[in-house]
Amino acid sequence: MPLAGRSPRMHLPLSSLQEARLQADGLTFATASFAPGLRLPRHSHEMGSVSVILRGGYDARMGAADIHVEPGTGITTPAGEPHENRFFAEPTRILVVEFAADAAWMHESIAQFLQRPGARRDLRLHELARRAAAEIESPDSASALACASIALDLVVTLGRLERRQRQERVAPAWLLRVRDLMHDACERPLLLSELARLAGVERSRLLRAFHTHLHASPGTYLRGLRVAKAAELLSSTGDSIADIAARTGFSDQSHLTRVFKRLMGTTPAAWRARAAGRSS
Repeated sequence: MPLAGRSPRMHLPLSSLQEARLQADGLTFATASFAPGLRLPRHSHEMGSVSVILRGGYDARMGAADIHVEPGTGITTPAGEPHENRFFAEPTRILVVEFAADAAWMHESIAQFLQRPGARRDLRLHELARRAAAEIESPDSASALACASIALDLVVTLGRLERRQRQERVAPAWLLRVRDLMHDACERPLLLSELARLAGVERSRLLRAFHTHLHASPGTYLRGLRVAKAAELLSSTGDSIADIAARTGFSDQSHLTRVFKRLMGTTPAAWRARAAGRSS
């Protein structure tokens, strides 16, 4: 099983630091770090890729579109797609997966998906990327199989997010107002009756719209927003977990820990310890 080592297939800019690499079944995985404030001029890559921001982020110009990416954002970059990057004023760490066009498992639908540039953010992408990074940084005899499975999960998740994004384009304006309120005020108690009044619709209609366009109930969606905010604060501040729980709408530290572990697969303390270890 090919593990860490230089491969002519994986191209990363000279201004990045490649941390680890693994190759399996026509896939090349790598974690890479980029310096704060780094600017990469317009360039392209020989192979199509999916990358996920583990820490930091950047603004980019890809084709005719401007994109903003931060932790949990998955980026699809087709082979030969011109783009440029302006990294944030903090270190950035990225998982990159390159896909060989001639890989035996390359299904036509996957190939077509990899030809469409895009950026979508979701907690599930961050967790998948974190698992892949752990595999390639501490590989064993099962790591190649595990990473190949994760790569397919990334493509499937991004594909579903892409479909959801298309659905949101035709979502009613009142639902988008409710969604934006929840993003802006996720830390405070929100009642279904309050959201329905804001939307100007019956509660039953609001619930149906949430499931149709956001694929979750309002309560589940709100918990996800709170956990995402807590994860960001755990990684970027030294605030106590109890303070972060209060700031993100949880009743206390134990409440945050239960929900965080259920959604993220780990505790807030373990999440913070891993984030500190990556930055050291």
